Amino acid sequence: MYEERSRRCPDRIVCISQPHVRPIVRGKQGKKVEFGSKLGLSLFGGYLTHQTLSWDAYNEAGDLQKQAEAYRLLTGTWPELIQCDKIYHTNDNRSWCKQHGIRMTAAPKGPKKNKTAYQKRKERIEYGERNHIEGRIDNAKQALSLNQIKAKLKDI
Repeated sequence: MYEERSRRCPDRIVCISQPHVRPIVRGKQGKKVEFGSKLGLSLFGGYLTHQTLSWDAYNEAGDLQKQAEAYRLLTGTWPELIQCDKIYHTNDNRSWCKQHGIRMTAAPKGPKKNKTAYQKRKERIEYGERNHIEGRIDNAKQALSLNQIKAKLKDI
């Protein structure tokens, strides 16, 4: 960029000493852009595992099938329920889950149907269980100080 007198780069390098760090546009309120890696995490049986670690900006909705397949390799069965963020609620993921008999915590498409009190309570509990993984991520950032790592590579 310096030699070509350019302000644009196809890989969006933002750190000369660490060229793998790129901005990721998230569109969140307060922070439209975040820096760092994208993690694909799974939580089952009380254990947190990671399936994906990438420094590239990409749509992580494609990771759902790989994570479900990793679960199947580990346990021998498909998961009964996948509790995920809304970004994973794509038509491809919905049809794939339906094909494999996996329930997904996604609002059904189409007109709203009246739900029984039991269905509403069950849905609320399932959505609430997703908070466990968010808590684990927050714990890693705060208690383990993973959000405060500031270091350069030794050879730079």
